Amino acid sequence: MTLPALTAMLGARSSWSPESLSGLVAWWDADTAGSFTFGSGVDVASWASRVGSYSLGQSTASKRPSRSATIGGRSAVQFGADDALSVASFDMGAGKKVSLWIVCAVPSGSDRILVEHSANYNSNPGGFICFRESSNSTFFSRLVAGGYYQSWQTSGTLTTIAKSFIGTIDGTLSTNQGSGWLNGDPSGTRPHTQNTSMSNRNDTLYVGARAGTSVYSAATIGEFGLSTAIFSPSEIAALNAYLAAKWSL
Repeated sequence: MTLPALTAMLGARSSWSPESLSGLVAWWDADTAGSFTFGSGVDVASWASRVGSYSLGQSTASKRPSRSATIGGRSAVQFGADDALSVASFDMGAGKKVSLWIVCAVPSGSDRILVEHSANYNSNPGGFICFRESSNSTFFSRLVAGGYYQSWQTSGTLTTIAKSFIGTIDGTLSTNQGSGWLNGDPSGTRPHTQNTSMSNRNDTLYVGARAGTSVYSAATIGEFGLSTAIFSPSEIAALNAYLAAKWSL
């Protein structure tokens, strides 16, 4: 490869950002100071998406996370024992596809919800959830119909060392809908593989807790985003590389 070609390639890679991902609905980046409004000190009253018009918020001062942590030297949001954010009427459209990515660290122990679309996806077909279960595996799951699920469970664990997770659910009538990557590693299983699906919901999006009232994450979150498309292999590779470089994962 010639030097000009190599320079062009490296330049293209360094300028890549999640804004180029297909079907992007929202992207929250804790390292972007201008996306926050604060209550007292660094307590987060609202956190605006870098794309679209959605803004996560918390009206109860005692339940606000704080922009007081770091991941890889960059600012991150620290959720406490009962902190949560949410945004109402988060519309994922009429399709069945959903992709999510998140950079976070989570204390070991019980189930900890990171992102959930609906107050409790167990009773809301079309809802989805990303959580760290008590075994420390990361789950990305959708309720498809009649109490059946389509899920991906990582082989690697997520605890107090920050990692990135990318998950996709392609909405097809197959038993291989869900896929995931933890720090770029695709190892995992599909513990729930029902071959039915439901359309995406227009519902409240919760971050850090179930309905803002239980199963708190107590997580440190650097960024996360949601899309109504299934990322291509090249997009997944680019996103993994971007997250690893940005957050020193």
